[in-house]
Amino acid sequence: MLTKRTSKGAALMMSSAQGKKDAVEMLLARDVDINSVYMYQDRIPMTALDAARESGQGEIADILVGLGAKSGKELGL
Repeated sequence: MLTKRTSKGAALMMSSAQGKKDAVEMLLARDVDINSVYMYQDRIPMTALDAARESGQGEIADILVGLGAKSGKELGL
């Protein structure tokens, strides 16, 4: 299941990868789809959780999981 690619979803993925906790929390407070899929480099489907884990942002990953985030693998990507 791929969710629609949006600029907000991309912002969530990038903020998660960069460890920007305030930005992640702000985006989620604005109802950004926590499991939106961003096509990294237009070929690798990633969720914000994937991005946080891949870049070693454990605190962000924990926040996302606590709010129900799924990895691409869990979404069947």
